[in-house]
Amino acid sequence: MFNPLLTDFIDMKHELVLLAHKIDWKYFEKEFSVYYSKVGQPSMLIRLMVGSLMLKRLYNFGDETLCEA
Repeated sequence: MFNPLLTDFIDMKHELVLLAHKIDWKYFEKEFSVYYSKVGQPSMLIRLMVGSLMLKRLYNFGDETLCEA
């Protein structure tokens, strides 16, 4: 009946949340959108791809570690 809000689960003062607010996501969407196809299976969100790469670099995660986190 009631859908919980995302803010009920996430600490809005967490360092990654604060960092996400400082990133110019529109810049990345503009730069990378030319590489995304409009046909076929829907692509992963650019924010997800860029954010994942940033986490890998910040915390020295491998692919498997990032997926488990």
